[in-house]
Amino acid sequence: MIPNAPPLEPFRVDADQQGYSLWVKVGGPWRLLYRFDLMQQGPVDFEMANWYVACHPQSKFVNNLIAVRTGEDRRHTLLNDLYTVRFPDGRSEKHTIASVAELWDLLQGVFAIDMAGIERQNLEKVLKEKSLFR
Repeated sequence: MIPNAPPLEPFRVDADQQGYSLWVKVGGPWRLLYRFDLMQQGPVDFEMANWYVACHPQSKFVNNLIAVRTGEDRRHTLLNDLYTVRFPDGRSEKHTIASVAELWDLLQGVFAIDMAGIERQNLEKVLKEKSLFR
């Protein structure tokens, strides 16, 4: 366990013959998030991974509206039109976003995203085209 870990989702790193495992404790049991090793990576490795996450037609980041922000005592997550607030004790509050205006306010306020230069109508059009918003 990491000393002075934040109150939200404590984590740990375990080592074995295959490498390392990053675990997080979310409201109860420990859950495996990642496995990794210390093999040196070159720029091409990062370029390929970045391209997949940002551009591949099956990437969840291309096909969904995703935002996450951690505060002192809670984690805010947005997946398309579902807004969730998670607390250290495992509780969560879920809310379905009902309008683009509500989404806009959430992105600017809770997630602190600068929406300057983005037109609301264009945002609404893209969300509807991708079926990310009702």
